[in-house]
Amino acid sequence: MNHDLFAALVDQVETAALAGGGLSNLSRWICQQTRHPQNPHVPFSLQGHEFQREIMDCARPHVVTRKCTQIGLSELSIRSAVAVTAKFTGISTMYVLPSIRFAQKFAMSRVDPVINNSPRLKALVNPAVFSNELKQIGSSFLYLSGAASTSSGISVPARALYIDEYEWADPNVVSIYISRQGHQTKEDKILRHFSSPLYPGSGISALFESGDQRQYMCYHDACGQWVVLDPLQDMIIPGYDDLIGNLSYLDLDQPGVRTAEAYIQCPHCHEPVTVANMADPERRAWVPAYPEREVASFDCNPLVLPQLRTCQALLDDLRLYRNTVKWVQFSLGKPAESASDMITQAALSAAFQSRLVPVLAADSVQGATVGMDVGKTSHIVVGKKVGRRYEVVWLETVRQTEDNATGTRLVELFDKYHAVQAVLDAGPDISLPKYVRGQLPYGQGWGCYFIRGRGKANLLAWETDELNGTVKVNRNRALDEFVEAFNRGLIWLPPGTRYDEELRHHLQQMKRVTQLDGAGEEAVQWVASTPATHFFFALFYAWLGSQLAEESTFVVPGLQLGRMIGKVRLAA
Repeated sequence: MNHDLFAALVDQVETAALAGGGLSNLSRWICQQTRHPQNPHVPFSLQGHEFQREIMDCARPHVVTRKCTQIGLSELSIRSAVAVTAKFTGISTMYVLPSIRFAQKFAMSRVDPVINNSPRLKALVNPAVFSNELKQIGSSFLYLSGAASTSSGISVPARALYIDEYEWADPNVVSIYISRQGHQTKEDKILRHFSSPLYPGSGISALFESGDQRQYMCYHDACGQWVVLDPLQDMIIPGYDDLIGNLSYLDLDQPGVRTAEAYIQCPHCHEPVTVANMADPERRAWVPAYPEREVASFDCNPLVLPQLRTCQALLDDLRLYRNTVKWVQFSLGKPAESASDMITQAALSAAFQSRLVPVLAADSVQGATVGMDVGKTSHIVVGKKVGRRYEVVWLETVRQTEDNATGTRLVELFDKYHAVQAVLDAGPDISLPKYVRGQLPYGQGWGCYFIRGRGKANLLAWETDELNGTVKVNRNRALDEFVEAFNRGLIWLPPGTRYDEELRHHLQQMKRVTQLDGAGEEAVQWVASTPATHFFFALFYAWLGSQLAEESTFVVPGLQLGRMIGKVRLAA
């Protein structure tokens, strides 16, 4: 009799009988049945990594882990996925990484050793179904796939779904994967998100904030208080007096800055917290800020592993990254804004300086431009150039009707604000741009198409097609220019409108991120954190109209000398 196979069957019976499906004892099973990653003769252990136990054993259907790098959570996530596949009977587990090529390499280097070094798992494996994409473990299946393409195994229904490095996954593909759990009851679903953060209020940080927000608190021996320790707030570097979030790698070598003496300060008593104090599991505990929330969310900053991620190790990371934002995001595990990657909160607050022009004063506006994001409810922005600054003077939403209310309203606003250019997206309804083009003077109404991959040699951010009345926009380059202008204070917004909150939300949903494409190569592109980006694009179209107006000083049918000059300027 194969004792390992018999024991595995006992495991499955026990799992089926336990409340929570056996998730609450997952760490014990992993420590008993898998081996140390560097020494297959030694059982896997959580010694020194005790913070991982509660993450492994959390029986909530949805668990979110926001993490820094180099604390062993990728090892944790794959062992958890393999254990769930082995312990549960007849289920499908999906383990999703940013790209299929990444998933294949991960399968060979991280997943296969876990299985091959475990007698219990090897007894369950079907050798005929053991590829980099699919492994049969007992009566269950483990799929490894990528989130860069909608064709990567998304037709498979799943009970357990692990999404690793969520920030680098295509959000549209991830939503399709999650839909594969649709036939499961809420209690039966096993959904796990792991990732380092990028930007505030989006991606893994948005998921973390929607959950119960657990912090790995520390009992400080010196003052007898339980405190939350965060190196971004509590790291002290003698000789450096600014915020840690402003720290540059150049500051580390300034005279008087003593990085070797850096330490963590207690936020309660302001005395140092020793590494030994932080590393004692008896003095650490996960504590939720909102225990009533359904989603369990864990915040793993580097001080969950203080004996390895010391202050000096973190500062060494900054020398390697040479970029403070990336250092905060990856090494410290906190979201951070970058002016090149999104509209920042500071720039957004500063932008609300212009004044809303009342409807009755519209006749005083000359040379405006109009932008419209088209949908069942279309979003419209009207603005004009004031020197170098683009100032929004009106915004509204309008629902489409059988008698084309959106097209009619755009033309009305064009006339009311004496506009010179109007830009609207050319999809999903191509008839709307055609209608607008027919109602406006020649060369003043444009349908916008976004295009990608035009090649590094072509430096144009956009170009017009007068014959068809369209403007072809290089998505990455044009949005780079638009966001840069916004963050430099060159776009002003009207305060005090009914759309303030919606406008703020829409403008911060677009992020410039580095993702892995289907071939596993890095690709930079602008992506939406949520579908709510309508005012972002309406404002972009209106701003683009002002750029077209500057370039089209002379309008001659079939020939635009101003646009030719614009091409020379853009390519210089």
